Amino acid sequence: MISNVLLLIRNCHGEYCWDLTISFSDTLTIMGAIAAFIIALYQYKKSQRWKRAEFVYQLITSFKDDFNVKRAFRILDWNRIDIPLLENEIEGKNNFWFDDELFVSSLRVHFEMNKDEDGFSDEEAIVRLITDDFLDKLGMFYHYINKGLISKDDVQTYLIYWIRIIADKNNPSKSNVVREHLWKYILQYKFNDVVSLCELFSYKIA
Repeated sequence: MISNVLLLIRNCHGEYCWDLTISFSDTLTIMGAIAAFIIALYQYKKSQRWKRAEFVYQLITSFKDDFNVKRAFRILDWNRIDIPLLENEIEGKNNFWFDDELFVSSLRVHFEMNKDEDGFSDEEAIVRLITDDFLDKLGMFYHYINKGLISKDDVQTYLIYWIRIIADKNNPSKSNVVREHLWKYILQYKFNDVVSLCELFSYKIA
């Protein structure tokens, strides 16, 4: 037969004594409360993981589906390719022919250009617009990581390919001449979050 008293602690000091007793039913109640807390904590953490995974999925989907990001992928992934245009982006054209020579000329730093130097052509201006928008959106991932909303591991699979093209000197997708111009563009126009994001993946833009 189970005793009604599970635990008896007798504490005497001088002429005063206290009996601290916990009944079997009280013990079960406490254990049940602890178990409920552990289950609730587990469910909360599981829910947070799902919410985080959903947030990452939305970020990546929004990034990859963006029109300028898609065009930037073509610019980074190819040395020669046609780039689609929005309606009336360049009058009379639906696309234009891109190559790395155009990329380099588009990445000139405007405040370092000579007065006699030609300005930017329509195609170069579009390439700059695409590059700016892409770098802004790519840099946002560092902002989210820095704020603790996502982790590096959450986005590595999706971003590492593009980060290597941008920041890895040994990546064959672009020549080092092109990459040096891109790095200068990133640094001069202070796309600092892109620099920090690349450093998270052990690639230094300098």
